Amino acid sequence: MLFRSITLSRLLRIQPKRAAETLWATEQSLRSGLCGAVLSWPERLNGRALRRLQLAAESGRAMGVLFRPLQAASDASPAALRLKLTPALGGMTVEILKRRGGWARAPIFIGRRE
Repeated sequence: MLFRSITLSRLLRIQPKRAAETLWATEQSLRSGLCGAVLSWPERLNGRALRRLQLAAESGRAMGVLFRPLQAASDASPAALRLKLTPALGGMTVEILKRRGGWARAPIFIGRRE
């Protein structure tokens, strides 16, 4: 099986009050070595902060997923993979903005077509 189910008792949700706390909590979670994946919704990140998160993920051997506003799509990033998700009738469209090994030819639709 490609995916295992998520055990909700092992899920930890953190809601920092300030942007700096979000960055700190994300970085510590990635670096800890205790998390398989860390999902984060940071407000704004500069290149230095993105690099810190990338190094933390590598150090802790964790997958980091940042949900960022569309305006951040044109910003430089050290991420190996960058996706743009757009709602579409019956699902969503996924556009690969950046990936190692080349570029995708066209957006991918995920969902059911009516």
